[in-house]
Amino acid sequence: MVRPIFTWGAEVWRDTTPKISAYKKLEYQALRKITGAYHGAAHTKLGLIANVEPIEDKLRDLELAGQQKPSARGILSSGTSSPTLS
Repeated sequence: MVRPIFTWGAEVWRDTTPKISAYKKLEYQALRKITGAYHGAAHTKLGLIANVEPIEDKLRDLELAGQQKPSARGILSSGTSSPTLS
């Protein structure tokens, strides 16, 4: 679906409710088409049927995963700093 594209830049625009609201509308339309549900079906129930976690949970998981990444400032996984060019 569109979720990988939508969440790709989540670190940049997180905590912006209008974007999440627009995404929820888009996801609802897609889930309705996929499941064949009628307009007015509960979004949470469609998510359960399609096995899609709520976007807020996904964004929180991405944020937590981003906090656990090593710093991109030259620290390698072995704990040594990256070599410098001379």
